[in-house]
Amino acid sequence: MASLIYQMWKLGQLNGTATVDFDTDTLKVMLVSSGYTPDVNAHDFANDVTSEVSTSGYSAGGKALTALTVVSDSANGWINVDASDIAWSIPSGSTLTARAAVLYKSLATLTLSPLIAYIDFGTDQVASNGNLTIQWSTSGYLRLT
Repeated sequence: MASLIYQMWKLGQLNGTATVDFDTDTLKVMLVSSGYTPDVNAHDFANDVTSEVSTSGYSAGGKALTALTVVSDSANGWINVDASDIAWSIPSGSTLTARAAVLYKSLATLTLSPLIAYIDFGTDQVASNGNLTIQWSTSGYLRLT
């Protein structure tokens, strides 16, 4: 499955019902196994996500992004959204296997937290007794053209 931006988030962002401020809101990344199939048109909130990974060193709901930035590249007509790389430390004796990351705006509950994007790793990423790190592109994790 390819990476995608959830349709309901795009609609909500444009009509003002699910707005996200990419440099001040609490944005989180949860990891999912290959058992989750995103529905670009129907999934709208984080409670729609299934097959979240579960192991020692990983907390349900994922981790918050830090050092959020939104930068205009006027020469190319792009807006780049970025954050610090994110890592999970997996202790000895535990294994984490993730196929994708799901980006969402964290609110009081998962039923209120709008889904933003599904980022497919292409293959399972496995960490045992070490870190699983998502290293964002040098141009950011989201680019609007």
